[in-house]
Amino acid sequence: DKIVRIVHESHGRFLKWDGDSAMATGSWKEVDNNTAHAKVTHFFRSLRERKQRSEKPANTSAPKRGIDIDKGTETDTSGSTAS
Repeated sequence: DKIVRIVHESHGRFLKWDGDSAMATGSWKEVDNNTAHAKVTHFFRSLRERKQRSEKPANTSAPKRGIDIDKGTETDTSGSTAS
């Protein structure tokens, strides 16, 4: 609610396209405070999700180990042998 109020006090508006996107006909309409609040919460939710995805480590698991049957040695996924 505070962000919606700040935007309105600075002569900003929350708009929604009212028309046909495919035909590019229509106009922007100002939305009510409830819809404006929903737009703000959607923005911050999307921002948080995007930040969480970018901070997630690419690979958190340890290298997989196995037995090379031909050599009889233990290896990791990089191909190096372990003792």
